[in-house]
Amino acid sequence: MELLQVLKSRRSVRKYKSDPIPMDQLHEIMSAAVSAPSAKNLQPWYFVVLTDGEEMNEASRIMQGCSATMKRELAERFVNNPEIVDETMTFLSAFGGAPCLVLVFAYSAEYRKDWEWDVIQSAAAACENLILAAWDKGIGSCWMTAPLRVSAEMEHAFAPDHGFMISAITLGYPEEASRDVRRKDGRVTFR
Repeated sequence: MELLQVLKSRRSVRKYKSDPIPMDQLHEIMSAAVSAPSAKNLQPWYFVVLTDGEEMNEASRIMQGCSATMKRELAERFVNNPEIVDETMTFLSAFGGAPCLVLVFAYSAEYRKDWEWDVIQSAAAACENLILAAWDKGIGSCWMTAPLRVSAEMEHAFAPDHGFMISAITLGYPEEASRDVRRKDGRVTFR
């Protein structure tokens, strides 16, 4: 795909086919992720790519620790759309059946505490590269912050001593087309 087509056609996927992603494709996607720009050239990210069923189940089990809080927050946010709450909770319970889950952490050895925003923004750029590289290959994704509610448990289980958790991203082949989302107007001003 052309770059602008990738950028404009990408949507969050919350229901996946069970087909595994070939390892060479995962390597290419992760290579794109770590090619992102980073503040002060810190390259402060640490990725854990889960494809093993037992580890995916462990991540899902840990996520259950935040399900009540998430459901309450979503119900407040989507008061007129309870179906979105149900869909999201179903997705979070097993990551939509995704065959791959990428956990994103700050690499603690690489930054000073007062550089925390640099670290977060740099890791976010790497996440965007990851998602766009995946979509270019027909692999869907969903960038999640819900796992931050159980970050201590995720850090302990999957990346002890590597820093704080930043996000998690599901990867897989979409089971169905994602609904189109209207982009909000008035978010760009030219002067």
